[in-house]
Amino acid sequence: MKIEYLLVEALLAIVVSTAAVRDLNAQIQAPAYVIAKIDVTDSEAFKEYAPRVQPSFAPFGGRYVVRGGKAESLAGEPPKRVVVLAFDTMERAQSWYASPEYEALKALRDKAGKARIFVVEGLAR
Repeated sequence: MKIEYLLVEALLAIVVSTAAVRDLNAQIQAPAYVIAKIDVTDSEAFKEYAPRVQPSFAPFGGRYVVRGGKAESLAGEPPKRVVVLAFDTMERAQSWYASPEYEALKALRDKAGKARIFVVEGLAR
């Protein structure tokens, strides 16, 4: 009876430890930010493109952090328009950018203007 109790206790400790490690790994993953500097040259194409972007990144857990708004230069020329998207991980950001949903919008984005888009890893939480 005592051995059975010890085995159950050991199995319970393994299950709890596994869950704790999984939770720690989730907590230390670094978020990722997609940063886009946009110079709109075709406002009609941009009006068609802009509302279609959010539905393309939402399934990947993306969300707007910055969407246009006033930009003030502290050094150098300010960009015309800045967009910052936040994702839980670099992998999720890259998966969105390579997705068929966003791939279908890239030609329209390029028609709307010039964009410089990159993804950066944030600090782990």
